[in-house]
Amino acid sequence: MAVSDAAPRYRQVAAELERDIAAGGLRPHDRLASERAIAERHGLSRMTARQAVELLVRRGTVYRRPGSGTFVSPPRVVHTLQRLAGFSEQMRAQGIVPSARVLEMRRTSRPDAQARTALELPSGGCAWMVRRVRFGDGEPLLLETFWVPDALCPDLARRDLARGSLYDLLRERYGIDPCTADESIEPAVLEPPDAGHLGARPGVPAMVVTRTARDRHRRPVEFARDVYRGDRARFEIALTAGEPMVPPRASTA
Repeated sequence: MAVSDAAPRYRQVAAELERDIAAGGLRPHDRLASERAIAERHGLSRMTARQAVELLVRRGTVYRRPGSGTFVSPPRVVHTLQRLAGFSEQMRAQGIVPSARVLEMRRTSRPDAQARTALELPSGGCAWMVRRVRFGDGEPLLLETFWVPDALCPDLARRDLARGSLYDLLRERYGIDPCTADESIEPAVLEPPDAGHLGARPGVPAMVVTRTARDRHRRPVEFARDVYRGDRARFEIALTAGEPMVPPRASTA
């Protein structure tokens, strides 16, 4: 990351450390030099060196291991927004082995109000709610909660959702092909229960992705709310120029 010469010294040093890491001078999980060594190398005070390292911790470039030191973080896992693809498919495309642990699974006539609206469930209509932790190469990356209409998947409880992809299951078992989705992404912080499942500290940054998936007939087939570890996720999307957006007209009511 380019930093102006006029930037505070700790930011300049943090940028130098990031360049060293990006150039391959340190590999994932290698130990970073001590704050004392960084201070001596760059002619800094210990306080300024500590600020530089803390900035890298906040950015997710490095992580602290109490009693052991500071280490280089592995590259963030990429989640593309170019096309509708499940977690398992996206992990396999990066050479990462996906897996899951089911935390909760139940059929309910009282789903989350947002889920009921998104799935267009009739009054009294039921849905399956599933919560699971998703892993990449054994590392917890996101906490996933999804709802699917019971009418589409009446025997979902018999399926092993600790293995494989929900979308693969929908296609292969139920003949349902999720092909479009509306998603929203917003920043958040990890609450204590979620942080515990993801092996992270409460209060660290997270990203929440809310999604409604539909089949080729525009029928809603899934509503999901996924909580991603902010230090391990990167979202990518390609944009093209088109017609200028027209802002909504203010209401005169």
